[in-house]
Amino acid sequence: MDAIQANILAALKNVQDDIKREFNDKIDTLKTEVSGFREEIVGRLEGLNADLNGVTQRVEEAEQRVADMEEFSADVKDALEHTLQLQLELQTRLTDIESRTRRNNIRVHGIVEEVEGTSVQTFMETFIKTELALPEVNLSIQRCHRSLGPKPPQGANPRSIVIYFQEFKTKELVLRSAWRKAKLRVFYGGDGDSAVYNSAEDATEDLKRRGLLSGVAGAAVEEMVTSPDGARGDGFTRVTRKRSKEELTRIIQEKLKVFRRDQTKRLAH
Repeated sequence: MDAIQANILAALKNVQDDIKREFNDKIDTLKTEVSGFREEIVGRLEGLNADLNGVTQRVEEAEQRVADMEEFSADVKDALEHTLQLQLELQTRLTDIESRTRRNNIRVHGIVEEVEGTSVQTFMETFIKTELALPEVNLSIQRCHRSLGPKPPQGANPRSIVIYFQEFKTKELVLRSAWRKAKLRVFYGGDGDSAVYNSAEDATEDLKRRGLLSGVAGAAVEEMVTSPDGARGDGFTRVTRKRSKEELTRIIQEKLKVFRRDQTKRLAH
């Protein structure tokens, strides 16, 4: 009986030892696997960390480039605004300079092609002094030439002649003299009766004699006729007897004004 019990205890001990040994083996295997898995996880985390650091660095570089680009864009915007402002100022100055250079210009129409010979300037100096009765005036013409463009065919209107005077007052003198010599046609009534005058002053005097201008209206027209300023138009005045005297006076004033500026338009550029 004691032997059986001893055998059973020995067998149980052997089983216990086997179980303990197998359990320890399993634990060791599990520890090894866990350790390997941990090392793999750590390796992967280290790789992810390195990748994250690289991404972070690239993001920082991109942010710096964006900041630099924004600063550059602001500088470019300021430079562009300054350039546009400068361009506007230069354009204004250029327009002013062009206007000033043309202030002394006169454009003469109706001079036959090639009649000026070899020197347009000499011809126009003689022409102006002779036709406008200015023999003693020093015209001081700086430039004189036909308008740009091809020579017109035979029978077509000749090209105008552009004259640039050194002094503005000389140009104004020539304009006034030319206007005073201009002829004015005035129509009376609707039947086609008309009269041609050598100057607007002659027309004014005749209108006064006819009783169409008097008092304040006549003085206003006379002042307008002798003034260098006026409006542009066709240069014809039609007076209808059926209208009131006040309306006739207003029409005459307007038409005389139109005539005067039309003559200025023909001579001035």
